[in-house]
Parts: sequence; structure tokens; C-alpha cells
Amino acid sequence: MKVTGIVVDENNKPIENIYVIIKNSDKVSIEGDLTNIEGVFTLNTTIKNVKLQIVQFNEIYYEKDLELNANIDLGKIIIDNSKVLQEIVVIGKKTNIKKELGKFVVDNISTSQFSKGKSSYEVLNYVPILNSSEKGISIFNKGEATIFINGKPVGENDIALNMIKSIPASNIKKVEIIANPDSKYEANNKNGIINIILKNNENEGIKGSISTSTNQSYYNSQYGSGFLSYSKKKVNITSGVNIDNTKNFSRFSYLYNNIPANQQTQIQSNTIDKSKNYSYFINSDFKINEKNNIGLQLGYRLNDKKSNTEANNIFKNIDSENINSTSLNNITKQSPNNNSFRANLNYTHQLDSLGSNIYIDNTQVIRNNNFDNNFDFINSNSPNEKFKQIQDEKFNVNASKIDITKIINEDNKLFFGGNFIYSDIKNDFFHGNFEGLGYVSDPLQTNNYTYTDKTLAGYINYEKIFNEKWEGKIGFRLENFEGKGRTITNDDITKIKNTYLFPSFSLLFMPNENNEISLDASSYILRPYYTQLNPFVRYNSSNSYTINNPNLLPTLSYELTLGYSFKNRYFLNVSYIYDKNLFNDFDIVLPSNLIQRTTANYGNGNDINLNFTYTNNFFNKNLNFTAIFNYKYQDSYGFYNDFDMSFQNNSYSFRLKNQINLSKEKDFNMSLIYGYNSSINAVFGNLNNLHSLVLDFTKTYKNFNFSLSAYDLLRPNLNITENKATYSFLKNIEYFRNIKFSLRYNFGNKKIKKIEDKSSEINNRLL
Repeated sequence: MKVTGIVVDENNKPIENIYVIIKNSDKVSIEGDLTNIEGVFTLNTTIKNVKLQIVQFNEIYYEKDLELNANIDLGKIIIDNSKVLQEIVVIGKKTNIKKELGKFVVDNISTSQFSKGKSSYEVLNYVPILNSSEKGISIFNKGEATIFINGKPVGENDIALNMIKSIPASNIKKVEIIANPDSKYEANNKNGIINIILKNNENEGIKGSISTSTNQSYYNSQYGSGFLSYSKKKVNITSGVNIDNTKNFSRFSYLYNNIPANQQTQIQSNTIDKSKNYSYFINSDFKINEKNNIGLQLGYRLNDKKSNTEANNIFKNIDSENINSTSLNNITKQSPNNNSFRANLNYTHQLDSLGSNIYIDNTQVIRNNNFDNNFDFINSNSPNEKFKQIQDEKFNVNASKIDITKIINEDNKLFFGGNFIYSDIKNDFFHGNFEGLGYVSDPLQTNNYTYTDKTLAGYINYEKIFNEKWEGKIGFRLENFEGKGRTITNDDITKIKNTYLFPSFSLLFMPNENNEISLDASSYILRPYYTQLNPFVRYNSSNSYTINNPNLLPTLSYELTLGYSFKNRYFLNVSYIYDKNLFNDFDIVLPSNLIQRTTANYGNGNDINLNFTYTNNFFNKNLNFTAIFNYKYQDSYGFYNDFDMSFQNNSYSFRLKNQINLSKEKDFNMSLIYGYNSSINAVFGNLNNLHSLVLDFTKTYKNFNFSLSAYDLLRPNLNITENKATYSFLKNIEYFRNIKFSLRYNFGNKKIKKIEDKSSEINNRLL
């Protein structure tokens, strides 16, 4: 027989890591469990008459005699937490991942022995269904997911990554991984959402960390970050700052063939990039009273970039070794004052004791980018070229939304609301040719581009628990979009107007406690980034350039996913995706022998994806092992102008993640990740197979954490090839390995109690 329940305090907040036990008539403990982050406990017994107790360090907070004839759910058990220790750290408790309706939930991250002293970003890379890189974090290799913190988006991915790199893993309460976002969320979240829920420290005081690291690749780079949290009664504040000074070197060689013209272009390039980044964030929540809460989020980023490129272009016939001409290209780029500011003001009002609420927020984003690029082309068979391109971008985005949650009862929930987004983008572009004393504007290329758009959306979701085995939800989202772009020079005006309905559906079947089967259907829209709409020509070398496209159509995507999990250790997911109006970046060799890199729509596609994940702990939890296998089939078809961009792809990858404890004190561990990706066919070319190996050693000493890491030790250079009827190319991009040393210091309120998780010995340790 099973006994379940939820332990909460007087404010209806779950109490985590408190012991719940049952005793027989001889007052001997026969079963026990620690409550999870939701306050939930589950006990199993074959004895009819038992006594249930809730205890902490030999003090009893609740007890009740039970007569069991069948499974029983005790519901919410309210205890006085004024004497309960406010924060308990359970050492060695394994990280759990489980499937819930429409999402995966990962808990016990902060208490894992492998999370000691690490940042949230570092720990997420070891969550079984996640993969992290410097560009972002992906779910099932779908692409860069959107990062939420405490249920709210925090801005662009680079800003979000800086935030989670500064937040210690010990501050994570749980992580929700929403691989198939439903209609409640904006329809552009095709790659999923990772919602990091932080602890709301009820123990008053200040806690924080300071970290610094140095990364040695071709050049050395330095990073620093700080995190601070403060809580007192009704106020909770978290803040962080990031500073980095990076220097990178890149080397590549490109070979392009213009087959009808029998012409070949070889480009060999070396680039040195220098960048200084400063960013901070402040998240604050103030509890006005039991029913009302107000929050404020502020974030700012300042970036200073410089780069110098030396590229050598060689022009010859395909069938000859003789060089027809050369061009030596010197390109310097500066972006001295790129900045972004984001502010979010939100308000929550509780409607009843069941959890119904109204949530309202407004977000303002202001971003300024500027580029000052100088080009000097020394040509052997034609006049030299010297010119300058200056671009000034200003982004102003305002978004408002309202979400209403109505808890009808424990089995029925209704969600509805809407949002409005207004964007105003201004781009000034100057192209000046050098004429003796200075740069004179070229009227055919200097331009000004303005763009505005409005999105109005509304949604409704209904969620129902049918019984202990079945749960489901269904939703609809309606979005109306209007966009207008104008190029001043030729008064070219582009207008986009559309309205789409995005349905979603989720079903979860739990035949028993070890098996879960889910079905998720969802629909999305991927609109172009604002920077992809600028129609300006930006040069990469003497005969290659990049041009964006103000006429890009959005991609509509429809996805169906079948999932199965067994014992929260084995996970199998199979998905089918249909995409309409796909767009991407790709290279084209034009008949004039110019090389054009553009962003354009190229057709439709069908994808089938399979993911299998296994995760478990071995050797008394001293080894955490995860194996991941992915298979992808793609069939895309379509044209760009007269070029056939169709392709088929059969590719697979696997990844082995290992975390190993190396000491009895559980303060020294090693992490190892090996990955393999087979060759891939894509619209931008065919990629070679890749190996990767990440090795990390971490040592904790008192409040200090030391880490030594080596990245991609087995990775080869990246090769991209393409063979079309009228052109072909081969790209070789060198990769330089990285070694990183990190130091983190944790400080602040220490009014906590540490205990070690030994669930197998629980009966011996309880009263």
C-alpha cells in the first residue's frame, strides 16, 4: 500500500528535505522518505496499522495514526516551520530528471556532489537531455533554446548565458525543460525553453560568489563574474556582473569554383579578434502582502570589439595551376560602443487559495550597435580599392503581456491571456570610397533603412487530470503580425501582414510509477532576426560580400513528438517536423564570379528525429553516467533564384557524459564528455564528421572551488563542401584547443545544516 502527501508551511509553501517516516506498533521505523522540492513524499508498506511522523533532527513536527486498507493520499500537511531549519543541504543526493505533462523537470541539482562550486551554466551541460556550447544550450540537439529564469525570459541568448554563468548551481531549486512549448508561450520558441527556477532564500541575509578564470587557446583570454543574493522578509534580490577580455585567432582557407566560366577563387584568411564585454543584471521581488507581488528586472551589456583580417585572394582557371591575378585584402573592423539595456516590470495578484492568479508585465529593450569597417584591397591586375563602411543600428522594442491562471480544482486548470509587441528599428549605412583626402559617399550604396512591426496575440490553454494515469492539455494561440520596412535611397517599401493560428496538444499516460508515455503536438513560427532584414552590402574580400534580405518570409513549423521514459533512467523520443518557407545563410557563386553570402527562403522540409538517453549512478553514486544517441533524417526541397537548394540528410551523433567522484569527502571530482557527430548535409554545405572530448577536474576546499578544464581535445578542423551544377566550394576552418583554469569563492549566510543522503540507511537514522 502506498502513502503519499505534500508537506507545506503556513504560507502554503512546500518544505523540501524533511523526513517523513512510518512506524509499526513496536515504534520501529519501517519506511522513510525525504520530501522533494515540491514537498511531496511517497511511502510503501504492507502493514495495516502504522504511525506517520514528520521529523527533522530528532524533533517531531507532525504525527498521525493511520489504518491502511488501500493506497491513501493525505493531501497537504501543514506544519509550523518557525522551528524548522530554513535551509538544508543534502550532500550526495543524486540529480533526478522526470517527465511531467508538457515538460521535463530536473531537481536536486544544488545538492549533487558534482555541482559543488560550479556555475549554473557548467552544471546544465551534464543534464542528460541538454547540450551546452558558447553559443547557447540546446534540448535534444534542436538548436539554441530560450532561457527563462523564474518563469520569465531574460533577453537574448548571449545576455542569458552571461547571467547563468554568474549564478552558482547551489542557487538552483529546479530546472524545467520544455522541449515542445505550448500555446501559452510566444510562437517563436521552436527550439524549446529552459526555465531555471532559483531558490527563494527565506533565511535572511546575503549570499554570493566571486569567480575568475583564464582561458588559453591560440591567445589568452580572461573572465570574471560575481553573484549576490539578498533576502529579508518580503524582499528578495539577486544580482550579477560579468567582465571578460578575450582575444581569439582564426584561420581558414576557402576554394570556390565557377564551373561554367572555368574560374576558381582561393581565399586564405587570418583574423585576430579582440573583445571586451561588461554586463550586469538585477532581479528583485517585493511581496506587498499575501496576495500581491511586484518584481523588477534590469540588465545592461556593453561591448567593445576590434578585429583585423588579412586575406589573400588567388584567381585562376579550374583546369590550370597558373595564377591569373591576386588580391591582398586588409580589413579592420571596430565596434567600440555596442550596448543593450533591458528592463522588465511585473506584477502578480493571487486570486484564491488554490493558486489562481493574474500576472502582468512590461518589457523595454533598447539596443545600439555601431560598426566602423575599413577595407584596403591591393589588386595585381586592376586598380586598388580603398573604402569605408559605417553602420549604426538602433533597436527599440516594447512588449506587454497578461497571463491569467484559473485553478478550477486540483484536476482542472485554465490558462488564458495575450501580449502585444512593438518594434522600431533604424539603420544608417555609409559606404565611402577613398578619394585622396577622405572618404566620399557612394550614392549607390550609402543608405538608410527603417523597420517597424507589431504583434498582437492571444491564447487559451486547458489542462486536465483525468485520473491517476492520464493527464492532458490543449491550447490555441492566435497571432496577428504587421511589419513595414523602407529603404530611403530608392524608396523601396516592404510590407508584411499575416495572421496565424497555433494549436498545441499534450497527453501523458502513466500506467505505473516506472513508465511514462507522452504525446506532444505543437506549432511555431520563426521570424527573421532584425539584422537579417538589412539590405546593405557588406564586403568580406575583394570578390565576396554578404547581403541580407528585407523580403524574408517567416518559417512555419509543425511538430509531433512521441516520448517514453522508464524509471526516469531511459528516455526515448521520436519526432516529426514539417517546415514551410525555410530560410538560412548560404553561399552562392554568381556567373560574374562574385561570391554572395545571403539569407533567403529556399523551400520546405520534412524532418524525423530520434533521441535515446540513458542515465544512471554507479559505485555508490560515485559515478554518474549518461549516454545519448541522436538520429536525424531531413528531406528539404526548393530553389533560390535558379539554384536548386534541395538536399537529403541522414546523420547521427552520440555523447557520453561521465562525472566521477575522486575523494571520500566528495570534494574532488572529474568530468569527461566524449562526443561524435557523423557528416551532415545541409543547405549551407556538407560538414565532415567531428569528434570532441572535454575533460574537467574540480576541487573544493572550504569556500573555494578550483577547476581545470580542457575542451574539444579530439576535435579536427571543420570542412564544409558543396557541389552544385554551376558551382562548388571547399571550406577549411582551423580549430584551436582550449585549456581553462577557474577559481570561485562563495561567501555569505551560513545558517544552514548539511546532511548526507543515504536513503538505503534511512531506517537506522530515524527515531
